[in-house]
Amino acid sequence: MIDTDKYEGHTQGHWATTTRKGTWVVYTQDNGDVATMNDYEDAKLIADAPFLLAEVKRLREQLTSADKMIREMIRESRDTPREAYVSGSAREAEQLFVHVLEANWDEVIE
Repeated sequence: MIDTDKYEGHTQGHWATTTRKGTWVVYTQDNGDVATMNDYEDAKLIADAPFLLAEVKRLREQLTSADKMIREMIRESRDTPREAYVSGSAREAEQLFVHVLEANWDEVIE
């Protein structure tokens, strides 16, 4: 698991790329240059780092929430008569899947 806390304090803002004297530069409007390199693909990956970090945190929150829902469903199944649980389990499972699939995949793909 990635320790996202180690990135606290990174340069804030939207990161972008440009070229200066044949070198790729990753920069922010507010904080200036973040990194310089010769490879465009590496520059784009670095420029997307804040977005990727935010996405990791968002997906981790969704997984944590889904895990809690699953554990609660299991706990309730142990305490509920079988007939009552079976009738409600389909609704609960549907809620769980809707919650997990709420990710805006268009944003992820961009």
